[in-house]
Amino acid sequence: MSVAESDPDLGPSARFNMEVLLRPDSKAFALTATLWKRGSNVEVYVRNGSTFRKIELPELVADIPEKVKGGKSFPHVAELNSQSAKRWQKDGSLVVEIENMVDGNEGSVTATRTVVLGFDRSDKAKVLKSTTKFGSRKP
Repeated sequence: MSVAESDPDLGPSARFNMEVLLRPDSKAFALTATLWKRGSNVEVYVRNGSTFRKIELPELVADIPEKVKGGKSFPHVAELNSQSAKRWQKDGSLVVEIENMVDGNEGSVTATRTVVLGFDRSDKAKVLKSTTKFGSRKP
């Protein structure tokens, strides 16, 4: 569900949108906030009585190791650890995707990390599973 969008007439630096992914039991939701040219961020809120409270998530990054760059230079960060909530699973865990991309005259390299976040009884979040895939493009 989309919950907010910016007015495009305000200019490029003010463009944003927010999407909510409600857990099927309605006891939590994930918010993906995207700010144009600055990437996106995921926040998770859990029900606390009649309101929701934000819970702290572990650091969600998709590092690009030097060996993946193959000795080439990629001086421009095209996307820096942009996060997006993908889906809630039946067990109450959340699938989040993190994308990191660098580029330059020699093409681009992308790291896409998929993380499954689990939440314990005290609503503390932890990474249950993590996989990272790398891709590259020539100029």
